Amino acid sequence: AVVSTQSTGKKVRGIKARGRSDELKKVKGMSPEAIFFDGRKDKETLFKNDDNKGLKTGEESHLTILGQDSHALQPRYLGFASPKSGSGADAVEALESHLKELGISLENVICVGCDGT
Repeated sequence: AVVSTQSTGKKVRGIKARGRSDELKKVKGMSPEAIFFDGRKDKETLFKNDDNKGLKTGEESHLTILGQDSHALQPRYLGFASPKSGSGADAVEALESHLKELGISLENVICVGCDGT
């Protein structure tokens, strides 16, 4: 999608969301041979203080997930997952859950890669 310089922030977010949605439709049922993921921690507003006078911020983990078939030159975007915490066990659980939601089989996976996560 082409985004003009006159597009508002809301329009740009909508265009990006549709682009991600279109990409995820293409990978439903994919059976990749390699899965790659990269973690990131963002500061986010999580909840209000007990006295409702302000908002608290905290860190939330995100995993960006890519998959690659043997015949593909570039990995494909498979979405992102948000683990409950920054632990490895929670990252694996979030990764498996997200791939299961997409109907992506892990039977043919021979390689899992990550970048410092």
